[in-house]
Order: sequence, then structure tokens, then C-alpha cells
Amino acid sequence: LHRQSLLLSVARKSSRSRFTFSSKRRSIMDPDLEVPVKLVPLHPLRQCQMWNCQKDILPYCSLSHQLLAVTEEDKAKAIVIVDGIDITEQERLAQKILAAKCVNEFTGVPRVPAIVLNHHNPWQVEQFESNMVAPESSRDWLYITENVKPGGIWRVYDSSIILGNTRTRYNMRPQPPNGSYKLHKYTRENYEGALFWMNYSGQGMWNQNNNREVTVVNTDEPNLNIGPSLSVGVK
Repeated sequence: LHRQSLLLSVARKSSRSRFTFSSKRRSIMDPDLEVPVKLVPLHPLRQCQMWNCQKDILPYCSLSHQLLAVTEEDKAKAIVIVDGIDITEQERLAQKILAAKCVNEFTGVPRVPAIVLNHHNPWQVEQFESNMVAPESSRDWLYITENVKPGGIWRVYDSSIILGNTRTRYNMRPQPPNGSYKLHKYTRENYEGALFWMNYSGQGMWNQNNNREVTVVNTDEPNLNIGPSLSVGVK
């Protein structure tokens, strides 16, 4: 109900805000031209609540980001971050996303079924787009699901409080022969779900099939998506 009412509200505001361009040049005294775009990358709790926007405007920097924050949560697949990001930025984004969820705001991070946490081969899970192109050698996946303990292949190796979130880190056991997977789970008081951040770091260019066999893939091909198999690339 909250989602539907927000979508209707955004649609009405968008309709009212439409305008046409004038052939005349805008005056240099136009107040809209005097307002700079201000980014605050080190202050996540001041940012627009669309997960990847760093503008210093709350709750949303624009109607388009407010709409995206709602509709992107219905995506069937996790967010993909090619080449990943450093751990400091990851912690800041986790703080921003979960702080927004605690007050029932939308962030654009998809909510996927918890069953993905029990699959033995993450590269075979349809919610994780895993077709990598050279020279890509690492990748992150970001998603929200139920606050449950990952099963099967995931082994806890530490837990700590980071920027108000409880972060639990997992290693995959056993790791595939061509690289390594790690899983970070973030939870926060007053939010029933959990934010998951899965990291992959590769060691070679391989093609993995359903039997977890490994074969070399031709590095001259710009697109390494070959049928049902998943492929990864390195520099």
C-alpha cells in the first residue's frame, strides 16, 4: 500500500512539473542556475536515498530518483558492480541503505528470494548476472532478502559493528578453482531484512559448466556469454 501510494504521488508530481523550453536565453539571474550540484560521498546519511546517488538532498534529489528507488526494488536480479568497490565505500553504502530501510524508505536495491543463499554454485544462480568480459576480474552483487543465516557453502569467519550495522562475513567452502567468493551480511536494529553483498575475485579466464569443470575461454572474444555456461575474465 505504501509503495502504491508513493508511485501515484510521484506520477502526479511528475505530470505537474512538465515544462516547455523557451527560445529565449535564460537570464544569468535565474535562481536555478545559482544552485550547484553538491555531492557528499563521505556523508551517506545526507545523500539522496537512491542507493547509488551521492547528491546532498533528502529524501530524494529528484522525482526520477524517487520513482527509480521504488521500481528498481522489484527487479528480479541483484545489482551488479563491475570490478567491485573498496570496502570503505561498501560500508558507507550499507549504512545508507539500511538506515533508509529502517524508516520505510525505498533505495532501489532489489529484494530477491532467500533461496539464493543456499545454492552451492553462485555462478549458476539466475539472480546473479555472472557473464564477465575481459579485462574484468572482479565483481560485486548487492541485494536485500530475509534476515536468515546463509547455508551450505558459507562459513562465518567474523562479525563486528560497522557504522551502526552488524556485519557478518562468510567465506565460501570449497572455493572454485578459478577464484574466490566472499559474502557480507549487514543487519540493523529496527529492520527485519538483511542486506547482502557478495564479492568475487578471479584468478583466470575460465568457463564453468554445471559440473564445475573448468575450460579455457578464447580471450579474443569481446563477449564471453556462450549459451548456458557462465564466463569470467581477467586483465
